[in-house]
Amino acid sequence: MDPLDPPLTYRLEHRRAGACAVLAREATYAAVVARVLPLAVELRNLGAEGELVVVEEAFGTDVARHPLWPPDVPFEAYHPRPESPDA
Repeated sequence: MDPLDPPLTYRLEHRRAGACAVLAREATYAAVVARVLPLAVELRNLGAEGELVVVEEAFGTDVARHPLWPPDVPFEAYHPRPESPDA
């Protein structure tokens, strides 16, 4: 592995009112996105606000966002799958 070309990994964050919590880390975009809706449902049931954000870790780039409200909106409605080498 070339240290100048790190493997892509992704984290899922819950951001709200200036706070941020990492909820998951996955090796592929598809794997982290698969965790978005179950976690969104769980957070909504707890009355949480804010958004879930998928972050590409090597560069800290936000690659997708999913607001917790309004409910019942599919992730793909906000963010179609980006071009990704791990697709």
